[in-house]
Amino acid sequence: MSRKLPWVLNVMLVITVIAVSAQTKQTARVPLISDTPSDPDVAKRFQDTLSKGGYISNLNRIMANAPKLMTPAGAYASALRYSSEIPRQYLELMIVRITQREGGDYENNLHKQMALSCGVSQAKLDALANWRKSSSLYEPKERAILAYSDAMSTKEGPDDATFQTLSSFFTPGDVVTLTFTNGWYIGHSRESIALRIPKDEDLARATQGSSCKK
Repeated sequence: MSRKLPWVLNVMLVITVIAVSAQTKQTARVPLISDTPSDPDVAKRFQDTLSKGGYISNLNRIMANAPKLMTPAGAYASALRYSSEIPRQYLELMIVRITQREGGDYENNLHKQMALSCGVSQAKLDALANWRKSSSLYEPKERAILAYSDAMSTKEGPDDATFQTLSSFFTPGDVVTLTFTNGWYIGHSRESIALRIPKDEDLARATQGSSCKK
């Protein structure tokens, strides 16, 4: 019996690894549209991306099921990312945190890569789940953003003290941008869970158009 034990343990380990892998590569609930979509506008968009050596993310393949949403959704996401004077590393740190809290693994996976490219340290990302206990890692502006982001994911929302702290560092326009960005990724997290969007396997290519180092 003792000779069989290592063999049994090895078999159990293999089964566990296969089960975890199956969970990681979940199947989307709607089709992941191929490189040659039937919709002409989506087909042109995909072809333009691929002809430049780009990568069609699983999010875009999912969005391609509703072609009329793709362009306005992409434009809105770009406006949130690039239209303000807020340093990009603050936005990415906040996005990683809110997707972490909301269970949005798809977006969290992408934005950790973007955050690193925008200057957020690995140490800050590693400590983010318990950032209040590691607050010395984060500068005051970052702590204000993280507290506001966390509060937005509660039923009550940010209290006056949390809002005032954020407002002491940012203009009203920046506060609106932070609020709408955080809200966008709360929604994205719930969407990716509902549709079971599988993670992109090539993160470097999936984020090459949105990273800070292109």
